[in-house]
Amino acid sequence: MIGLAFTIMFMVMAINEYRTKIGNGWVSFGAAFKQAFIVGIIGSVIGLSFYYVYLTAIDPGFVEFQMQMQVDRLAESGLSEEAITSQVEQIGKFMTPGMQVIFGMVFSVFISAVFALIVAAIKKHPNPEEIA
Repeated sequence: MIGLAFTIMFMVMAINEYRTKIGNGWVSFGAAFKQAFIVGIIGSVIGLSFYYVYLTAIDPGFVEFQMQMQVDRLAESGLSEEAITSQVEQIGKFMTPGMQVIFGMVFSVFISAVFALIVAAIKKHPNPEEIA
């Protein structure tokens, strides 16, 4: 939640900066969306870079911890040992640090777009002379 709050705050700051420095007090929805989306993507790249370093250098055992949590959830759901083993083999392909970062980036692009749309819709301030 704190990360989302910072992302939204930086999106708003980027739009405000664009409006005062480049837009002469005005900002269209498209320009606001572009600024907010760029901020979201940059934040995602920075965050995922740190996450990759965390998974590979700081705590390489964290992936195993995540896998064990999945095994525990599957066992609690009442699956047989064979089914759990099969599920773990399939999940294991996607639990590598690289795959987690790739899926994280795809998710981040989507979430950044959604938040950028919302923030841009709220912060837009188009020039009335350009609309007419």
